[in-house]
Amino acid sequence: MSSFLLFALALIANTLFISSTKADGAVSDRIRFQSLTLEDGLSQSTVYDITEDRLGFMWFGTQDGLNRYDGVRFDQLRHESHDSTTISSPTINQLLYDQQNAVWVLTPQGLDSVDIISLGITHWTQELKDVAVDTDSGDDTFQIHAVALAPDNKVVALTDHYLALISQDTASVTRLTQFDNILEDHKVSKFVLREDRVYLLEGSCIISVDMTGRDKNTECLSSQLELLELFVNPEDNDQILVTAEEGFALFDTETEEQVASFRYFPVMDGRSQNLARIRQLLPYKNGY
Repeated sequence: MSSFLLFALALIANTLFISSTKADGAVSDRIRFQSLTLEDGLSQSTVYDITEDRLGFMWFGTQDGLNRYDGVRFDQLRHESHDSTTISSPTINQLLYDQQNAVWVLTPQGLDSVDIISLGITHWTQELKDVAVDTDSGDDTFQIHAVALAPDNKVVALTDHYLALISQDTASVTRLTQFDNILEDHKVSKFVLREDRVYLLEGSCIISVDMTGRDKNTECLSSQLELLELFVNPEDNDQILVTAEEGFALFDTETEEQVASFRYFPVMDGRSQNLARIRQLLPYKNGY
């Protein structure tokens, strides 16, 4: 993870350093931040997500448009209601880089992919809707809650009723029906994939399911906790980082050496003396 990406995360929320041991060195030795603002060319000041592609471009998803930054200037991609070749909505909920040539853009209106070089946009929402079946219960609204990267760098999307695998090479979407019963029984908001298992977030619980959909385990924290997002630790593939309204949690996946464990850590904002909402979490030196 580049130092540029680390500084850019400050745009999302106030940044805290949470140390697992006593931090070494003076405060001046820690990360220093600088801001990118509307004056620099950012399309909107509320940034919801950030990612970086293989060419070094930084991508910022805002409340009003997608921004690609080369370190000097911004290219803005905005939603235009009269132009079907633009992104599906002004608001960007999530960004996902597929480690190849596309940044995936999740909006309240659906899912798009953006070519990192040409900035060409492909819409995927209708293809995702097309794999729905009559037995999918609920109202007529269709919502994509999250996207995640599979081990083969294909993108998987989570809807109210199913997980779907997207193949850019064949421009096709495949419903992963082995997970249908689990999603019917649980209200899942976020998920990540790691090796041969899917990890689903429901309330204060993580549901771990193998790729057949048959082997399922559930680990929960206090029902009073509100968990927000899941991230695979980029420095430890056996650990999932979990952000929360009042701190964060670490989920250590089951390995040959240990059973799965789920630990919560409250975080205080030193300025307000209130518990802090953590929106993003990355390992850094001896802490997060």
